Amino acid sequence: MAGEENVPKRNGKIAFSIILIIGALFLVLNGIQIGLVSFTVTNTARDSYEADCQEITAAYSLALTNKISTYLKEVRVYVQSDVVQTGDEKEVIKWISDKASRRTPEFNQVGFCTPDGTVWYDTGTSETINSTPYFKAMITDGKFQYVDNPVVDPITEKAVIHICHLVRVRGKTLGFFVATVNLDMVQKIVGNIVLGETGNAMLLSGEGVVIEHQNPSMVMKTNLLKSSNKDLSSVASSMCLGESGSAWVKGLDGKDEFITYSPVSNTPWSFAFTVSSSQMNQTGTGIMMVMIGSAIVILIALIAISGGLIFFKLKPLRVVEQTINGIADGNADLTRRIEIDSDNEIGNLVKGFNRFTEKLHTIMYQLKNSKTSLLAAGDNLHSSMDDTVSSISQILDNIEGMHRRIEEQAAGVEETAGTVNQISDNIVRLEQMIETQAAGVTEASAAVQEMIGNIGSVNSSVEKMAASFALLEDNASSGAEKQKGVNEKISSIEEESKMLQEANSAIASIASQTNLLAMNAAIEAAHAGDAGKGFSVVADEIRKLSETSTVQSKTIGQELKKIKESISDVVAASVESSKAFELVAMGIRNTDELVKQIKSAMEEQQIGSKQISDALHQMNDSTMEVRSASSEMAEGNKMILEEMNSLQSSTAVMKESMNDMHSGASQITHTGEQLAEISSKLKDSIAVISEQIDLFKV
Repeated sequence: MAGEENVPKRNGKIAFSIILIIGALFLVLNGIQIGLVSFTVTNTARDSYEADCQEITAAYSLALTNKISTYLKEVRVYVQSDVVQTGDEKEVIKWISDKASRRTPEFNQVGFCTPDGTVWYDTGTSETINSTPYFKAMITDGKFQYVDNPVVDPITEKAVIHICHLVRVRGKTLGFFVATVNLDMVQKIVGNIVLGETGNAMLLSGEGVVIEHQNPSMVMKTNLLKSSNKDLSSVASSMCLGESGSAWVKGLDGKDEFITYSPVSNTPWSFAFTVSSSQMNQTGTGIMMVMIGSAIVILIALIAISGGLIFFKLKPLRVVEQTINGIADGNADLTRRIEIDSDNEIGNLVKGFNRFTEKLHTIMYQLKNSKTSLLAAGDNLHSSMDDTVSSISQILDNIEGMHRRIEEQAAGVEETAGTVNQISDNIVRLEQMIETQAAGVTEASAAVQEMIGNIGSVNSSVEKMAASFALLEDNASSGAEKQKGVNEKISSIEEESKMLQEANSAIASIASQTNLLAMNAAIEAAHAGDAGKGFSVVADEIRKLSETSTVQSKTIGQELKKIKESISDVVAASVESSKAFELVAMGIRNTDELVKQIKSAMEEQQIGSKQISDALHQMNDSTMEVRSASSEMAEGNKMILEEMNSLQSSTAVMKESMNDMHSGASQITHTGEQLAEISSKLKDSIAVISEQIDLFKV
């Protein structure tokens, strides 16, 4: 069917969309929850790890301190012995050798060092150690007890540390005891510290050398102060200064690590503990993976359960769809109804659709009953409109014929009226021209008389102007002569300024020579010694006077230069002023000649004006006769115009009436055509409606 071809298959798309939205919403909300939980757990785990690392660092730093304190106590036993209190170095050395079998097993050897740097060991050997750091610390710096940084024993080739304690008897430094301990005793304590997979300990000497580390290749070979890793170098610097603290750094492998460090008391060492970022985040990562796994399982169960419920609840919509398609297809059976017993939104939708179908059923039943009478009325209207259109066409043809005849008559009247109006206009213009000519002659006579009087006034003004120009020419000549005198005085001033500059140059030269003489005099006075002191004072005063004269000479030279420049500007302006006076005098002479020519022309103009005045009097007499004849022609023309206006008015009324009749007929014709067109469309519409109504079964 055509209806089935135009309706796309959309079965299940609503349910699929709802399930997809639920799944997406669950993923978004669960993702936010997983992110927040993971972030919280990770931060909590990090804080816990950081606190644990700090506690571990403090605890093991204390353990190392206690171990070193134990060593110091063992050495202190030697210091507190009775033989040491005697202050006899030889007895002390002999006593050490006798006590060798009873020394602490962790000590390789114990020795007594005298202030001269010689140490006597209980093994029967001796050596000079005055260049070692621990000797300088004990004897030079006067430390009471000291543990040095690890060094390699040249005999055993193993790293050892020295436990030193000062010996003072009755306020005098007798020397100090020193015990040698293998470094591996300390390294075992640090090397056994492990926390998880990446938590490891490190022991650093006061010089930045690694004493113990999880990487054996770094032990006693790597100096972190000189490391290219800026983070580790900065932390090592703080450790060597004996500071405590923690920081996040980039490890030697380039990964983030948390390091906490603390100094070991009674030593220059520092203990550090490091944990990688991945180990700190391991708890949060594990929880996040568990939550993601559980979220996937929950999502699958949610989609399965919600999908089944949605498909079950939307099942009645299939019945609605089939019923609506059945009504839309075929013969549009409006007698069909949807039978679904459901008390939800879908049930309400079905009830509303059934009420709509019932209403449409009633309307279509009434339309089918009135279809026959509507078709008959349409046919009658169409035939009546055809008759009306033919009658209107005949009336319009008769009106058109009458309109053409009246148009011809109106054109003839208009043409005649135009000719008469043209004649009348010519007469009026002729009369106006005569009036204008008469007025013009009168005005011309008056103007000529006035012009004659003005010419006389102009002649007297020109004579006065000629006298003024003569006086002005004399003043300009006098000004030019005076300007020449000013130019000569300015030239004289310019020459005098040059002489002043030459005099100033001579003064400057004299001042320079005076300065030179003063210097020579000062030199000679210095050679003369005490006898030339008075002369030296005079030479100084002369030199000062010379310097002052030189400065003043320079100042005068600058001022003279400025004056010279000003004089040059005045000379230039004066020359331009002389040229301007000459141009003014020349212009005045030219203007005087023009005034004389104007005076001659005005005298000739006065004679011609008298001749024009006589001719205008004769023209005025002839114009009066022509104006009398023109008045008689204007009276006859007015009577002809009144008759033509009356005929033209009657013709215009007839033409306007015919125009109104023609316009009305045209309007009737247009209306008839529209009614015919409407009637035709109405007939076609009734036929289409009839076909559509027949499709419904009621």
